[in-house]
Amino acid sequence: MIFEKSGVLMTLDPGLGKTATTLTAIRDLLDSFQVTKVLVIAPLLVAEETWPAEIDTWEHTQVLSYELITGPAERREARAKLDAEIHIINRECIPWLVDFWGDDWPYDMLVVDESSCFRNPAKRTKPTKKAIEAWMTDPVNVPKPKPNVTRFGALCKVRKYFDKVVLLTGTPAPNGLMDLWSQLYLIDMGERLGSKFHSFRSRWFESDFKGYKWLPRPGALGQITERIADVTLSMRADDWLSLPERVDNTIHVHLTPSMMKKYKHFERTLIYADHDIEAINNGVLTQKMLQLASGGIYDEEGNAHEIHDLKLRALDLLIEEAAGKPVLVAYNYQFDLERLRRRYKGAEVLGEEENQVKRWNKSQIPVLLAHPASAAWGLNLQDGGHIAVWYSLPWSLEHYIQFNARLLRSGQKSTSVFIHHLIAVGTVDERVMEVLPDKAATQDAVVEATLYRPE
Repeated sequence: MIFEKSGVLMTLDPGLGKTATTLTAIRDLLDSFQVTKVLVIAPLLVAEETWPAEIDTWEHTQVLSYELITGPAERREARAKLDAEIHIINRECIPWLVDFWGDDWPYDMLVVDESSCFRNPAKRTKPTKKAIEAWMTDPVNVPKPKPNVTRFGALCKVRKYFDKVVLLTGTPAPNGLMDLWSQLYLIDMGERLGSKFHSFRSRWFESDFKGYKWLPRPGALGQITERIADVTLSMRADDWLSLPERVDNTIHVHLTPSMMKKYKHFERTLIYADHDIEAINNGVLTQKMLQLASGGIYDEEGNAHEIHDLKLRALDLLIEEAAGKPVLVAYNYQFDLERLRRRYKGAEVLGEEENQVKRWNKSQIPVLLAHPASAAWGLNLQDGGHIAVWYSLPWSLEHYIQFNARLLRSGQKSTSVFIHHLIAVGTVDERVMEVLPDKAATQDAVVEATLYRPE
């Protein structure tokens, strides 16, 4: 399919070898002179760890030359100038790369690993409030701030230079069908779903009376998937691999009556009296209730206040039951991380030490702490352990699915992978656990409609 189409969206479950498959295609396209220089965009850890490791693993890809365009700007600039068949860069640096090359853009093939990270259709964002205030305070010496180009917007500027575009993801529509528009735009520049996001949204979705929530119109799912089916290839791991059993476990944490009374009062009034904290709207309230369920809360100045250690006690028991086997722990808030580090002296934080993936896979790290956004994509952690714990939960289905797939994937030595969820009873934790399956239903429908079915 990569050879037949100028653009393709490959929605493959983790463990199906999308990196190795894409590298094989790159090798063949380079050998046949269909492309001359490839740009690979990936999350930082995936760019620095997974892609180089895959290139060096396979005999037929070891001949490919590559450069990592990551790190400080000076190093990126030096490496970008080096001649190599593949340049690998983290997604945060895309606007920089576009500005660096300007009209001398050298790449004719684009690979975006975890393309759902580009689902935001905005091409520009407003200047920050701080930048505007600085300009208004001193308009003579401070230049008027301009809108910032987003990563998606930067890619749109150079899309015309690519003869081949390959988008890779395991979660094509984590928040619903609207996530598909920007990804398809990178493939065909609007041919299938339209060149304007607002037109796409108006055609296939309708909003509530406030305009905040958009729901698909009747028949939207079938119409959209029919339009994208010819450039979309979906594969599910269950159809092709023998995966270990997944064991989901919910561990209920009970707040004391006093804590629950304060929690309910905060939910009703938006005021948490103990630390004089006020939630200015329901969105802020929801986040702060998640914080309370986790064990702390941030005030308006960003200071964290510890409320309880009930989840820490529950995690103590899980780590004790693991009996020395490595445990992967997902956290969502900085105060969670600080408390976890104080509690578990031998724990490491993903991304802070060298060779962590290798050492984890040799079972040399007893507790690995990871934010879902940093561990959600592309890292092969299945050799090091089979126990994951959600200390605090995300709203993001993408982060949830992808994080679990770091252990639940092909090559896992254990016959079972345990996914533990620490849930504070009677709190918004329970609502998150209800919402995630609802989000998954839409994405599953997209995958089913574009599923690869060999004859």
